[in-house]
Amino acid sequence: MKTYRLVKTRIFLKWLEKQPGQVISRIDARLDRVRKGNFGDHKWFGDFGELRLTFGKGYRLYYTIRQQELLLLLLGGDKGSQTRDIKAVKMILNRLEQE
Repeated sequence: MKTYRLVKTRIFLKWLEKQPGQVISRIDARLDRVRKGNFGDHKWFGDFGELRLTFGKGYRLYYTIRQQELLLLLLGGDKGSQTRDIKAVKMILNRLEQE
C-alpha cells in the first residue's frame, strides 16, 4: 500500500487547535490511516479531496496530493461549513499554484 508524507498548512493547524482534545485524537487517528494509504470515506473534487469523518459535527478535512507522495492538508471544517470551506480550499489552491 502506498504511503504519504502529510504536511499541514497554517490554516489547517489553526483550525485544528480550536477543536476539543477528543476530536483532535480522532482526527489524528484518521490521518495516521491516511498516511498509510487508507483514505476511508472520502470524495475527490478534481484538484482536491475531502475526508469525511462521521462523528460529532461531521468533520471534513480538505487535502491535495502533490508529486504522488505528499498529502497537503489545506483546511478543516464540518458539514455545516462545507460550502464555504470548499470555496476557501479553491482559493488556497490558487494561491499555492501562484507561489
